[in-house]
Amino acid sequence: MPSIDFKKIGEGGGIFCRSAIKDDVLYFGSFDKYFYAIDAKTGHEIWNLLADGIIMSSPVIENNIIYFGCFDKCLYAISIEKRDILWKKRTEGIIVTTPTINNGVIYFGSCDGYLYASSTKTGDILWRFKTENEIVGDVVVDNNRIYFGSTDHNLYCLEPNGSLVWKFRANGEFLVRAPVIKDNIIYAAASDGCVYAIDKNIGVLLWKFQSSEESFNSLSLDKKTLYFGSKDRYLYAIDAKTGTLLWKFRANQGIGTAPTISEYRIFFGADMLYALDKKGALLWTFGASSEDELSFVHSPSIYNSKLYFSSFDGYFRCIGLDGYLIWAFRTKSNKKIKIESGAIKPASWWDEKMFLVFEDANETFAPKEPYAVCARYGVDVITNLEDVIEQNRYTDMGAPEAYKALENKKYINAPGSYVEKTNTAEKDTKKWKDVFGIKY
Repeated sequence: MPSIDFKKIGEGGGIFCRSAIKDDVLYFGSFDKYFYAIDAKTGHEIWNLLADGIIMSSPVIENNIIYFGCFDKCLYAISIEKRDILWKKRTEGIIVTTPTINNGVIYFGSCDGYLYASSTKTGDILWRFKTENEIVGDVVVDNNRIYFGSTDHNLYCLEPNGSLVWKFRANGEFLVRAPVIKDNIIYAAASDGCVYAIDKNIGVLLWKFQSSEESFNSLSLDKKTLYFGSKDRYLYAIDAKTGTLLWKFRANQGIGTAPTISEYRIFFGADMLYALDKKGALLWTFGASSEDELSFVHSPSIYNSKLYFSSFDGYFRCIGLDGYLIWAFRTKSNKKIKIESGAIKPASWWDEKMFLVFEDANETFAPKEPYAVCARYGVDVITNLEDVIEQNRYTDMGAPEAYKALENKKYINAPGSYVEKTNTAEKDTKKWKDVFGIKY
């Protein structure tokens, strides 16, 4: 099952969150550890604040205070007026979830496995609820009840005091975005590729829809239609009442964020930004040319008839509803995001752009373990051999051949068109750069 170890993602200039928008100012954090305030009309930086860790948590604003989580395991409260930290509250795990506020209480999950309820004024912890694994998905509050998923495969419903009402067990992890609620039904997507429709009062399954692959599904609900993207590259539209497939649209890359819905259009990010009509027809894309390679694109926010979105390439962009660029803001770091050993197992968002390398000649350049290189984006990921072989689609070789290649210290280029034994570290290094186009 694919999973992301957020603790092994290193710093760089990339951005992976939505912005909060207030009074024509965009607020967002970055992998370079800075939190930015940007003029929404011009893209000019107004101010920034350096945190003590990477920021992937999308911020929320209430009463001129910005709240967001950080890789330093803290929840931050920032005064817009003072442009400074009011307080920060430490947990035992990194925080990638987007906080949710209700009646003066801020709810957020942590990779320490706890769901926290804290005071918005002081950050003091009112209570916390323990799950069996990391919480990387967001929280939704409905009629004062708290709903959230965990990577322990359970969707939880809690009372305002933190007591358990019910939990529903799925066949996969609940990741990324919060579930969505309409009437008496809660909809949640899990990494098993399923969308679950559950009675929000008692936690009983009403129906489920299965996509073709495991995924990091995130849902959006528009009237009677649910939209979600999957690692199989499809954006699905399904009937919210019955779970019946209405249509699906194939993108060039797996889709890891929830689509953004306007009155007439659907916008979502993958290898670029896509715009569809409500029947699933492609209207336009942004970032299709090699000169404008965006890497992984987050789904946008809509504000004043413009789209605002972030990308792994380190830019936050503003474009018109017809797909034309208005401005682009670059974060402070020019470094690409570094993803350490085991961060992604198996490589998911870059699946068909991966090259597997088995190397032990030069530990300073490549560790003594299988190494996967994303030739398209220059992002390097060390991945587990067993996971790669189990997936059996990242190489044309079967398991015995792959193990044999590992023993012989050969390079394997999926889908098997390039296989060569190398002998020296110098030659290996040159071949990495020449064949795979890696830039250091």
